[in-house]
Amino acid sequence: MSRGNSLDEQPNVTLTDCENTTLLGLSNGAHNVTVYANDTAGNQNSSTISFIINVSDFLLTIIWPVNQTYPDAWVWGNVTTNRAASWCNYSLDGQPNQTMQNTSSTQWYANISGLSEQEHELIFYCKETGTENITQSSTAGFSIDVTLPTTLLNYPVPSYNSSEQQVIFNCSAGDNYNLTTISLYGNWSGGWHLNETNSSGTNNTAYNFTKNLPEGYYAWNCKACDLFRCAFAPTNYTLTIDMQSPNITLLMPEDNVSDADGELSFACNA
Repeated sequence: MSRGNSLDEQPNVTLTDCENTTLLGLSNGAHNVTVYANDTAGNQNSSTISFIINVSDFLLTIIWPVNQTYPDAWVWGNVTTNRAASWCNYSLDGQPNQTMQNTSSTQWYANISGLSEQEHELIFYCKETGTENITQSSTAGFSIDVTLPTTLLNYPVPSYNSSEQQVIFNCSAGDNYNLTTISLYGNWSGGWHLNETNSSGTNNTAYNFTKNLPEGYYAWNCKACDLFRCAFAPTNYTLTIDMQSPNITLLMPEDNVSDADGELSFACNA
């Protein structure tokens, strides 16, 4: 009588006198062993068993998204696994699972679109090939912000005239998410340029910028920024600084003139 075994449909290995044997170097996953026996009359029989090797955990790693704010209404969802997966899914904000696509059995991705402006959470699930192992990721948190900040010029009012050198510029800024800076721009001191920036990032707040300007005609505006975008107020405001008193010359009547009829005519140049 002869005996042998076959691992995963590989060629038979003869077992002398049906001795015990140890299978070494088995990979993680599903396997089967078929044991054969035949007698001297040529009769043959076999028996097959299936088993699973799992010497390490089935793991998935989140590549994308990371914990940050994104400027578009979509993100890539991307995960990798340490062993072959038969499928991977994701759940957005507790909604039903959605199927992911793959470039290999360990590389899975999805374009997650139609996202609203808010904080979101993603959880990924993957099933190991040939087993019933399903692993779940930790929660991937991120935010979406696609709206421009708003800027309002408060004062000086449009076409403002001042006889003083010091001017207080006041503007307000607001954003639905993550206002970062507001900056004063003007065309004094060498043309249109950034003059000063406030980085406090306080939302829906009026900001003051105090400047001493020489006489002249100027345009100004403020620019608000969030993490991704910036916006000026829709229209520049203008102002004039004029610290010179007007010159007036009285032409008539003459100084110390006497009048007999109670009527005087005046003329002057200014």
